[in-house]
Amino acid sequence: MAEIGNKDWETLHDNFDTSDLLKAVDCLDALRGLLSDREHFQPVLRGELLKLHGLAMKVIGEGALAGAPDMFELAADLQDQVSEMADEIDQIAETLTRLLSLRPKSLDEV
Repeated sequence: MAEIGNKDWETLHDNFDTSDLLKAVDCLDALRGLLSDREHFQPVLRGELLKLHGLAMKVIGEGALAGAPDMFELAADLQDQVSEMADEIDQIAETLTRLLSLRPKSLDEV
């Protein structure tokens, strides 16, 4: 099995803070909160998207124009939630990308 040398370890040590991985866990926990991800429960976002679909069917499909304000308000709320989730996912991805950019070439040797 390939190993890394002291110089590679120093590069890792000097360029990556392991607490960033704990921050990634915090990001995931924030996502779980936003999704209400609990065992045997469906994410709240799913139900809200289905509710938005129902409103859109009435407004767009049936011409019930009085429901338009509710439809657009819910759409804006959901967009805010999804944008917040995207920010959390971006933070996780950035942390992993930084760590992987420090992968020593010695690990590629067989």
